[in-house]
Amino acid sequence: MINSNSIAITGASGFIGRHLLARITGQGKVGLVGIGRSDIPGNLPADVAWRKVNNYESQELASAFSGCSTLIHLADGADRTNGAISDHKGLIRAIASSSISHVILASSIYAKTDKKDSENQYGNRKRQLEDALKTIPNIAVTAFRLPPVYGPGCKGGFATLATLLKKGWPLPIKTATELRDYIAVQNVTDLFIASLETGQVEPFTLIEPSDGQPISTADLAIAIADAIEQPARLFAVPNGVLRGLGRVSGKQLQIDALMSTLRVSHSVEEVASMTGGWRPSIQMPESLSFLKS
Repeated sequence: MINSNSIAITGASGFIGRHLLARITGQGKVGLVGIGRSDIPGNLPADVAWRKVNNYESQELASAFSGCSTLIHLADGADRTNGAISDHKGLIRAIASSSISHVILASSIYAKTDKKDSENQYGNRKRQLEDALKTIPNIAVTAFRLPPVYGPGCKGGFATLATLLKKGWPLPIKTATELRDYIAVQNVTDLFIASLETGQVEPFTLIEPSDGQPISTADLAIAIADAIEQPARLFAVPNGVLRGLGRVSGKQLQIDALMSTLRVSHSVEEVASMTGGWRPSIQMPESLSFLKS
């Protein structure tokens, strides 16, 4: 049973937000407030109140949070390609002046890296938000540093890879053998539901979850190809050459992401101990079945 009377969800019309709203509306009588920059989404569940804000850093949020005891903050508030993002101060003030006592933050695994700002602006801003939330008195914060999330409606590198494979393009990623963690959106929504059910007693808890099934980019391409019943046409290019092409084409960060390791710090068992028993309910290849449609 969800341990909250009313829940505000920023970024509610986004990829994770849509899936989470659909799950929570089936969890009993819980007041839900969806918050976003757009007008009311056409697929919004009937029992969800919608509050439009111009941005996630303004005092508009203070009124949007009115009456809510829990905030699930999904909104990125950033352009991942150029790092454009406004200051967190408005968000922090809005939370501090509201009735919110528990914040569940969708942070990023990239927040754990120490790369310079120009190489990791998105991750650095996520870490800054984690630190800013710690300064708010009398609230509990659960920060989930998510690895890449995939599932119906996902975007980013996973979706691009799936699109290229569906088109039958040969891909120079046969040597992309470093292990990377992912998490299915169904597992993410299960995780947030578990956090809502158990509540939070510690002032700040940092959790790095995953499907518990690390996979290389090359093997992921093969798994996706199997799911869509297409051949994976992979060929080898020396990593140094591929990274050089990335620099020349302006795609260095994207190429580095394909070729580099990306691992969470917590095992499934450790995450289970911190979340009241959560475990991934779906893993590859089953979690890739949505690609067939």
